[in-house]
Amino acid sequence: MLINMKLIKQLIHILISIGLIGSFFLYAHLIQNELGSTKNDGTIEIIAEQPNQVIDSIQINGRYIHSSEIIENQWGINDADLIPNFSSLSEENSLIIKSSSSVRTLSFEYFVSENPTIVKIKVGGQLVESIDTSTGDKYKNLAFIELPYTLRITKDNQFWYLHLIVLALGLTCFILNGATWRIKRRDIRILTILLIVQYIFTTFTFPRLYRNELVLFNSNFNKMETQQLLVALTFLIFFGLLGYKQLRGHISKAFKTISLSVIYLLVPIFSLFIIENSYSQFSTLSPNSLWNNLIIIGVLYLILVFTTNLRFASLLILSASVFIGISNQLLIDSRGAPLLFYNLFQITDGLNVASSVAININNRMLQSMVFSYILLTFFFFIPKLYLPKLLPSRTFYSSYDFKWPKRFSRILLGYITLITIVPMINKTVVSNANISLNYWRMYVTYGQFGLPLSLASFYEDSKITKPEGYSLPKLNEVLEKYPPETEKQTIRPNIIFIQNESQSDFSNLQGLNMEPDPLSNQHALTDNTIHGTLNVSVFGGGTANTEYEVLTSNPISLLSSNLFPYQQIITQERPSFATYLKNKNYDTVALHPQSGNNYNRHAVYPLLGFNKSYFLDSEPAISSLAPLTIDRGWPSDQFLFNGIKELYTQKGDQPLFSFVVTMQGHGGYPSTEEIYPREVSINGSTSEYLAETEFLTSMKRTDEAFADLITFFSTYKEPTVIVMYGDHQPSLTQEFYAQFMDENNPATKYSTPLVIWSNFDIRERESTTISPNYLVPYLMDILSESDYALPRSPYQQFLSDMQIEAPIITSWGNIDNSGQQIEDMSSLSLYQTYLQLEYNSAVDKRPLTDLYE
Repeated sequence: MLINMKLIKQLIHILISIGLIGSFFLYAHLIQNELGSTKNDGTIEIIAEQPNQVIDSIQINGRYIHSSEIIENQWGINDADLIPNFSSLSEENSLIIKSSSSVRTLSFEYFVSENPTIVKIKVGGQLVESIDTSTGDKYKNLAFIELPYTLRITKDNQFWYLHLIVLALGLTCFILNGATWRIKRRDIRILTILLIVQYIFTTFTFPRLYRNELVLFNSNFNKMETQQLLVALTFLIFFGLLGYKQLRGHISKAFKTISLSVIYLLVPIFSLFIIENSYSQFSTLSPNSLWNNLIIIGVLYLILVFTTNLRFASLLILSASVFIGISNQLLIDSRGAPLLFYNLFQITDGLNVASSVAININNRMLQSMVFSYILLTFFFFIPKLYLPKLLPSRTFYSSYDFKWPKRFSRILLGYITLITIVPMINKTVVSNANISLNYWRMYVTYGQFGLPLSLASFYEDSKITKPEGYSLPKLNEVLEKYPPETEKQTIRPNIIFIQNESQSDFSNLQGLNMEPDPLSNQHALTDNTIHGTLNVSVFGGGTANTEYEVLTSNPISLLSSNLFPYQQIITQERPSFATYLKNKNYDTVALHPQSGNNYNRHAVYPLLGFNKSYFLDSEPAISSLAPLTIDRGWPSDQFLFNGIKELYTQKGDQPLFSFVVTMQGHGGYPSTEEIYPREVSINGSTSEYLAETEFLTSMKRTDEAFADLITFFSTYKEPTVIVMYGDHQPSLTQEFYAQFMDENNPATKYSTPLVIWSNFDIRERESTTISPNYLVPYLMDILSESDYALPRSPYQQFLSDMQIEAPIITSWGNIDNSGQQIEDMSSLSLYQTYLQLEYNSAVDKRPLTDLYE
């Protein structure tokens, strides 16, 4: 019986050994492109057949090209982005690149053109491929060109042969030492989990790629080949490391310690590479930026090591790196803004909207996932490295087990270090780096200087400092200059503010013809109507920041360009338009057809003076006002406007102020025409711009619901004024912006429509352009010329004067009344006063309420 059991064990070991040998040869076969070499002069010429062909992410032999390698260029270069792109200016434009080594492979991404156009690729003067850049199911596609090769060792591929030798030696040790029965159950569980994880992420990512393949170094893999590669490599790493463990008696402890120490010291570099490769290019970081980024990651890594252990800290920081890097790219794609500190407080909101956003994965993101998976596999099974003990293992004799108290004390000390020492180090690193911050395209800063350093720099920049010379006596001088107005009218109008999600007016864009006009009803309003434009600070997201600026009249850019007030500074009651009206005996109600947890609204709205707030999850819920209907997966604006009508039908004798934040227009816009039939065309087509026509169709339906709302209040018994504006523009496709918008003029992407309508007489005004902080004082000025004037607060009076000096104050620029950029805001006579008033309103724990009432 014992002999049979021994034979069975030997047989199982032999079968596993055969499987491992097969895995080794499968892996070697899959990476054979890395084992080959070719001979040419390293010269690549990329020729555009037609103008306006755009390519980027050019890689030679698996690495991004450097600007110094471009020896001749007739293409236009746009380097004001994360990845520089090249755009052909005319027919037969040529781009010549000289590589320091023979060209083995070439890859690049191209924007899919409408009509068949060819890009020719020449290597060493010989045509090797012609690519039709109209091919591709999405707006971009990936091109991969492989040259013939022969298998041989060169200085460029010697690493690949060396790592095969290392893997082979590990497997040999495993097989010869019969190590099958030394595998632990824990390792089998981890191995199983890793294999499941790789199956899930490859299954999820490949359908979302531009092209159904992964380009990695000099190789390209389809989905099945990628899964085979990762499965084979997982087995080789696991069993190879187990094989090397059998040599523990033949390897000195010092050599093992030094080797493992070097590997663990590389973790911050691995982490930074994964982060940067997910959205940009690791190779473009300067030595100074590289060092500063590694300091930030290294400090966090050391704290994790101290709090836990080397292995767990390595696994945690590598997992976080791929999550952060990919999240950053997804935020840039969907909102045009990178990962910022306040996003850490918006996880719930992000999860709530993520299900409706079409996620596209590019090759860099998948590369980072693969690198992370391989590194995680390695660090799961690498031998442990024990740090030297600072204290003796036993200082006194006791039967009590101190394991958990020690662990708790380490975690507590690590947390204290995190909230005390890390901010100091962060501030020092940012101060020494002193990088320039691009507020218009913040993601460009990330590409130039790295995510950790840029994130830290924008965070430090977001801190609010007290204005120079700030004092309450100076603010009292404002009260003397702008005394509160006396109330002249006894009847107060109802006021409705509608912040329309992503509403935009594209009617003035050159070359863009929309049929029918999606804002036809809004454009048709003339009687008792004032039209205008709102220049906001956010694009594609950041809804709550526009809310804050409208309600408080505080421009966030004067506090900090990276502030998110709802989640950072509103912790007590703050002056707002709602508090002003509440003091005038108004009922104040907020409506938003999503969870109250989004942007912390359920806590913020009461602090801004709202008596009641309706959300999907409030009690009572917003659906109690009207039957809930859905459009594009979101609560429809028709439903929301019906709720407004019901609210005003039920109201009592007090005037009512309602602040309404819509959701129907929320991005993304992934629906097919079958799922969401289009009602608006662009230049005669509904299918050419699928995302845009979905958005415009949604906006048309909102416009129809708005017309119904206007009809209702036209015969309403009480004086009512409605103010509607867009919170920001939607994040649409790059082709749309490139074709129809002047991206050098930020106002084109940061302007939204504004309309003010009332069911009583108001004086006509010319269309004006303002920023959100002036919307309330602008409305108060309009009402002051009507039969339903409200007494203006000192702050509102001051803002009317400030608007004359600087009618637009945003994060991307400040504009004077002649339309010119204001280079130095401190040159304005009222600027310092505005800073002091805003600080008092937004930050001071004891705001002077008389200023805002």
